Amino acid sequence: MSATPPWIEEAIASNHRALFHIEALLAGGALHESGDLAWTESPRGSNIIFPRLTRGEAATAIDVMMDRFKADPPRQAGCWSMDPSQPTDLGAYLLARGFQMGWKPHWMMIDLSSGLREDHPFPSDIVITEDKTTDLTAIADLPYAASDTLTQNGLLPDVITERFIARLDGRIVGHSGVLCTPGPVGIAGLYNVAVVPPYRNKGIGKALVLAACRYARDRGWRYGTLNATYDGRRIYKQVGFYSLGDGLTWWLSDGWREAPPGTEEVRVAEAIGRGEVTGLTTPMDLFRPLVNKMTLMDLAVNQRQSASVRWLAARGVPLRPMDAWDMGWRDEAAALLTADPSSVDLLYTNEGMALLHFAVERDDRELLALGLAHRPNLAIQDSRFQGTPMGWAHHLGRTGLIPILQNAAAASH
Repeated sequence: MSATPPWIEEAIASNHRALFHIEALLAGGALHESGDLAWTESPRGSNIIFPRLTRGEAATAIDVMMDRFKADPPRQAGCWSMDPSQPTDLGAYLLARGFQMGWKPHWMMIDLSSGLREDHPFPSDIVITEDKTTDLTAIADLPYAASDTLTQNGLLPDVITERFIARLDGRIVGHSGVLCTPGPVGIAGLYNVAVVPPYRNKGIGKALVLAACRYARDRGWRYGTLNATYDGRRIYKQVGFYSLGDGLTWWLSDGWREAPPGTEEVRVAEAIGRGEVTGLTTPMDLFRPLVNKMTLMDLAVNQRQSASVRWLAARGVPLRPMDAWDMGWRDEAAALLTADPSSVDLLYTNEGMALLHFAVERDDRELLALGLAHRPNLAIQDSRFQGTPMGWAHHLGRTGLIPILQNAAAASH
């Protein structure tokens, strides 16, 4: 068959559902459902698996889940989704209830029957074996070493898993795994591809990916998929994977565990996040951060709700340059910076980043030029990684922006 976009989405969701279900079963947990919302619960945490909800049922289904969380708080909880989500304003429901935005998974795919590129140089003495029994937890600096999900078969009908271990000079230097789901949306999901740092950039990662792909192909699976880190995309493309686009994640915030939001906060935040502000009244302090540390303005902008942004601004909540920029109001963003040039260095509380950090992260030359026109502090650091815009540019490989920042630094002196 030829994979269509709806088929791919369903296949990825089904594969992750199996992965998370096995993780939960191994930890003594289970899979739960509320309407079309499915999530796992176990001592390891909870995973909410690609919700497909209508707007009419979303609030009720999510509240059923949140009531269970309140009764027995999970160690961590994450929601995975394609982009756009179902419903498209799923984020508004989750953010209003104490979740915070997470990273964007980058989905990639390969046609194993024709797209696998197998001619790559590898260390001559590398040995890759199928191995579900060796304990990897003592291998220093090996990511995912504690994961045991892909060493299990038989927990779910017809789901096949395998783990591969790479050895060089008899030393374990990396591993990978594959989980193959059956049926009409059967696909091979690659997970836990990792190499210890001293042995990277030698072809070992590609060898581990090829081992997993060949295993699935030889057993009849035509398509493979994975969620790539930024650094991993180059390797996967060399093997034959192509990008499908980004997904979405949300994670239950630490603030929720300390003090879950009350009914009034959820009601107001959900209305703001969904743009339903006509007739909205509230005794809630509109300036007070939510339990996930977002402000209501952060939430309105995150969900691109122009009516909510204007409603908040009319009540004295400041509209900041990045707020206007993200809403597509470019002239208004420039006017705000002209009125208050110091706002170019404002750290946005939800992200801990200044305008120049956003420009570099997004590889946005127009935004960068706007910021540089207002004499920014080029040494400003974000609050999470303590990185300067130039540091971000080097780390993210924004080669086109580095000379621009260098020229700005030279001109400032």
